[in-house]
Amino acid sequence: MVFLENVGRRSRVDAGEFSFWVELGDKSLNGNEANRLFRNEGDGRFRDVAWVAGAARREDARSVVATDVDADGDLDLVVQNFEDEVRLLVNEGPCGHFLSVRLRGTASGRQAIGARVELTAGGRTQTREVRTTAGYLSGVSLACHFGLGAATRVERLVVHWPSGARTVLEDLPADRHLVVTEDGEVLPGPDVSSARPGQG
Repeated sequence: MVFLENVGRRSRVDAGEFSFWVELGDKSLNGNEANRLFRNEGDGRFRDVAWVAGAARREDARSVVATDVDADGDLDLVVQNFEDEVRLLVNEGPCGHFLSVRLRGTASGRQAIGARVELTAGGRTQTREVRTTAGYLSGVSLACHFGLGAATRVERLVVHWPSGARTVLEDLPADRHLVVTEDGEVLPGPDVSSARPGQG
């Protein structure tokens, strides 16, 4: 069995009777592994669809951000590789309905970091938290994205603001980008249904 210690530019390798140092230079011991992309099957199982989706690149990926880059209602992936360029994987596959909510705080701070958003649609409740990071070297969008599947309306949206305030909205249409302010104002974003065939 081989053990590595102090992984970095110079690492000690302990292979039983033999012990020696390996010069790594600027190389990484990670990487050259195919990236994975898992789809939630909705029954507690996940399936790797990276090859089908064109995401199974053999690179040294260090961070990934899921965000709606083209504002069409589905999440795209931005992947940063070690000492390489950023890759954008645009989601062009079929998708269900969605609601994207961006918060604008007052007493809670303009970006509303730490706010919790609960959405109920189609009899199912989802929760998102507004934050700036997720995972290793990854920033995230401040928008809370909710996939709604076949549901065309949101039954209830509740925002729990860091200040302790609470905003409750009911009967919202799907396929929208919204801005919700801490004082209860709802500002509509673009209607993207025309950009999504079959969703209008």
